[in-house]
Amino acid sequence: GEAQPKLPLTVRTNTEGLLTKRYWLEADGSIGRDTRAFLSVGQAEHVDVDGLWDLAARLEDLQPRQAVAYGVTGKARAAIVTRDVLHERPGAIARTRDFFAYPAGPAIMMLDHDAHHATSPASRDELHSRVVRACPELVGAPMLWRASASSCIENAATGTVLQGLRGQRLYLPISDGSDMLRAGRALYERLWLAGEGRYVIGKDGSLLDRNLIDGSGWQP
Repeated sequence: GEAQPKLPLTVRTNTEGLLTKRYWLEADGSIGRDTRAFLSVGQAEHVDVDGLWDLAARLEDLQPRQAVAYGVTGKARAAIVTRDVLHERPGAIARTRDFFAYPAGPAIMMLDHDAHHATSPASRDELHSRVVRACPELVGAPMLWRASASSCIENAATGTVLQGLRGQRLYLPISDGSDMLRAGRALYERLWLAGEGRYVIGKDGSLLDRNLIDGSGWQP
């Protein structure tokens, strides 16, 4: 078949511990959890994947100390530090919009579905059909689906399902990454028009905008 364009991404590696959610089995058989998502010292590596099948394999191979960004830095490799110590590390970058951007060419759009944010939770097929209903231009568009790290957790010894399907992600190859933020916002607004948006009241009494997908999920 016709060769597919390379899709760029950045693999970030934390040198000081985990960079993901952590789960364990408590003595009473319940599930314990916490999140280790802070990256203060690490490495960023540019990776080009050969379409969605290769992306799926790359995501499957990620280690607990790694995470992916779908923006790029313009460097093959770079040290990552916090913004306040950049002046001490010539050539290093921070995990901010000053250093990460989408390329002006093929890129990956990630749509993050959190069941707690949506008007109603969705199965895999329902998530796809609801996105396509809101944006019919996506009918037939190639997409990769994956469950989130917090989904489908079982007790290997007993087979007991401790946590079923929760978060989900859809990955779409797009032709122009420089249009990502506009396109993401337009899709978010299409979902609101399709009845997929709602407001919830925050702990401080403020109104929080929620939708079928996370409105910040396509940040670089």
